[in-house]
Amino acid sequence: YESATARPNNQRDIRLTGCREDGCCRVEVNVEGMWGTICDQGFQAASAAVVCRQLGCPAVGEVVRRFGRGAGRIWMDGVQCSGSEARIQNCPSNGWGRHDCTHDDDVGVCCQNMCGVPPPPPEPQEGDDEYDENDPEHRKRAEIPPPLPVRLTDCTATSHVGGCCRVEVQYNGLWGTVCDDGFSDTNAEVVCRQVGCSGGKSRPSFGGKPELAIWMSRVSCTGQEDGISNCKFDGWGKHDCSHYHDVGVCCNPGCSAQDEGVVR
Repeated sequence: YESATARPNNQRDIRLTGCREDGCCRVEVNVEGMWGTICDQGFQAASAAVVCRQLGCPAVGEVVRRFGRGAGRIWMDGVQCSGSEARIQNCPSNGWGRHDCTHDDDVGVCCQNMCGVPPPPPEPQEGDDEYDENDPEHRKRAEIPPPLPVRLTDCTATSHVGGCCRVEVQYNGLWGTVCDDGFSDTNAEVVCRQVGCSGGKSRPSFGGKPELAIWMSRVSCTGQEDGISNCKFDGWGKHDCSHYHDVGVCCNPGCSAQDEGVVR
């Protein structure tokens, strides 16, 4: 077992998400700027108490196993707190990112009297600078979030001659790939346009990196979207693919995004 103090960060490094009406929520921790979940294997009431204390609540908590699928990395597994630790990151575990779980095994906790549950976002008020219910353009912008960052990697050629590249999208601070299930040339055109290229052809089974998340599957674009993350898909991290099925796109030549490291 290892102690998570080996990789500290200066950000607020724990949060509750996906909270239910009874105040039980999924536990997420921040490691080096990336949020991820905790596997429920070995997670006992003493560990839940540490989480609640870390959130400023009484050191009493109930464990909810298989709370519900989170997204991103699974940071901790085999957590075994004594109950005296100040932070869940100080408890013995298998080590950062070492697990044999899926997000179906993400753990949740219930602190006393719904303590630690984040408040809902404030309702926009008429007259606010950022809100005008009579402005249809504002409503349209509010309904469609800006696209998340995309990059093309492991390209088969440079921008001078054109080539095919794997598509990667950044979600929750973590880069991941896109499954080729249902990925059409229309989807590829959206990706190419987002990175400043023209054209777009889908390249199924481009292949990927096993250390990355698979963020998107069954993507369906109309062709009018500003970015791939604005298209319809199964949901972040929901897929039945392997990295063999990571999709690539082939944009027209003359696009600098086909040179490694360009993010749009």
